[in-house]
Amino acid sequence: VVAVVAGAMVLEKSSKLLKKGQFSPEHMGSEEKLSIGALTAIAVLSLKEIYIGSVFSVMNSAASVVVLIVAAGCGAGYSTGVGVIMGLVCGIGSDDFLPILGAFSFCGFLAGVFSRFGKSGVIAGIVLANATLIAYTDGAMESMLSLYEIMVASILFCFVKPRIIALTGEVICLDQRERAGILKLKEQLRLRLKSVADSFEAMARTLERLSEKNCEENTADLATFFDMAADKVCKKCKKSSVCWNRDFDFTYKSLFELMQAMDEKGVVDPSDANEDFRRRCVELTHLVAELNHQLDIHQVRRVWRSRLKESRLLVGEQLSGVSGIISGISREITSDITFECFSEEKVRESFEEKGIPIRELEVIQDKNGRYRIEFGIRQSYWTEELQKEVKNMMKGVFKGDISMRTETSENEKFLKVEIFDAEKFCVETSFAQRGASEESGDNYRFSHISGGKYVIALSDGMGTGIRAARESEAMLELLDSFLRAGFDSRMAVKFINSIMLLKSDEEAFVTIDVCIIDLYTGEAEFIKTGAEPSFIMKKNGIDTIKAASLPVGVIADIEAEIASKTMSDGDVIVMITDGIESRESGSMWIGDFIEKATGDSIETGLAHKILSHAIENNNGEINDDMTVLSVRLKKVS
Repeated sequence: VVAVVAGAMVLEKSSKLLKKGQFSPEHMGSEEKLSIGALTAIAVLSLKEIYIGSVFSVMNSAASVVVLIVAAGCGAGYSTGVGVIMGLVCGIGSDDFLPILGAFSFCGFLAGVFSRFGKSGVIAGIVLANATLIAYTDGAMESMLSLYEIMVASILFCFVKPRIIALTGEVICLDQRERAGILKLKEQLRLRLKSVADSFEAMARTLERLSEKNCEENTADLATFFDMAADKVCKKCKKSSVCWNRDFDFTYKSLFELMQAMDEKGVVDPSDANEDFRRRCVELTHLVAELNHQLDIHQVRRVWRSRLKESRLLVGEQLSGVSGIISGISREITSDITFECFSEEKVRESFEEKGIPIRELEVIQDKNGRYRIEFGIRQSYWTEELQKEVKNMMKGVFKGDISMRTETSENEKFLKVEIFDAEKFCVETSFAQRGASEESGDNYRFSHISGGKYVIALSDGMGTGIRAARESEAMLELLDSFLRAGFDSRMAVKFINSIMLLKSDEEAFVTIDVCIIDLYTGEAEFIKTGAEPSFIMKKNGIDTIKAASLPVGVIADIEAEIASKTMSDGDVIVMITDGIESRESGSMWIGDFIEKATGDSIETGLAHKILSHAIENNNGEINDDMTVLSVRLKKVS
């Protein structure tokens, strides 16, 4: 009865709103908004039993479309919450409730993170999220939310009109009274996601314990195949009853002497048996042959056990990584981004008063309290005069200095403009590179990501040439994607390591050397896996950042070396690959070289000077790929 009454109320409220001319987000109250949300959830749930073929779920695709629309209209905070709700709806009555909940939550999160790139970004985000979950659960997620369902949802989303996306954002934008209730809901969702993350972490620990238990080797393993060999040979022998009844102790002792010889030599020979046993055993030749055969089988089993242990450890590492992702989502729900609806209206009014035609306006406040405004504008309108006018207008909104960045959209007719609190530092970069072959196996990237972070990344692929170049470039592309999505740097390196271990049976590894600079505070974080030392040139001397970690792709349980340093105005960071090393002093000569560099040398290309000196130190030879990156931090005046 309660369900019928509640359903009737939802339909009554919703039917009034859906009538032509009466759907006005400005005049919608909490009940109307909840009714529309409940109606959407009921509509998705009504598709539960509809399948195309045996595995394609229409309900999953419909739920994914809802997540995509909210991600495009509202961003990561709301799309993650809607992903959780769609996960609850799709997971009702399923044995895989928690994995489905986690899958939709993660898809909503990444779709929202990439919403700044428009529809294509939202689609790329949800596809990347689904593909990541499938890859890191060894295909287990494919049966719960398949890539085909995501792709169909993405195609349908392409036909959604921009007005519907904008209307969704206006409806979901909540007032202050509603926010208190949402905060409670977010806390409940956070706790639920935390329990999901804990379950994945528990699975990872279980696999680790199983690997330790099942791979223990003791004397009993060897004794077992002695029994098998004796059973196959001795039971057919006419003297079996004498050897294994009357002379049991002597026979078993003699076999264990053979076992000792086998353990030392890896193979057993009739001459290894004691003289009395050779005289008594009439089937000694056959027994020795069977023992060697059982030893071969035992060694094969040991190899496969070792591989099984590695696989379990790797899967455990992946599950632990998924746990970290879901934990990150739970934190994202409560504290990452706030969409300031009322501030957005004020900003929109400011643009309208000046007659500036903008579109897709967003006003965002991050967890550090910094505001960011994003909007689109026709490239032909964005003249120098308009830029000055917008900058002056936004200074009043931000009540302080601001910075502006522009990015050309896909059709090149529109610009995406980003306005944010002015960063205290800027960077000047230079690089120098020489390859040992036609294509250098070293790759590097300079990138400015959200939150005022500047990333310098350097990777050295195994060997030289095209293969090394492809591997290092692919790893940098993955790293850039993870960092832009807001992943923790340590977790990003662990994911990349897992991918390198899974990518092929051939040996392959790369070094990763990353420096992430916070342009607001000057804090620099160095992440190294198998990389060469980095050098910081300060006013009072040279600071060296060393690491003793292995490259990614060598072992499953990798730990990146991470160091934090506080940078000041004028500090210079130098990063190198191992080709720069000299035969006599490795790479440590660079510290002295930088310390002796004059101000003019730094301004006119420190990286090229270091490269030239490295080639000179190696008698003019280039035996390995050589790359030098130089980054100077400057205070914004």
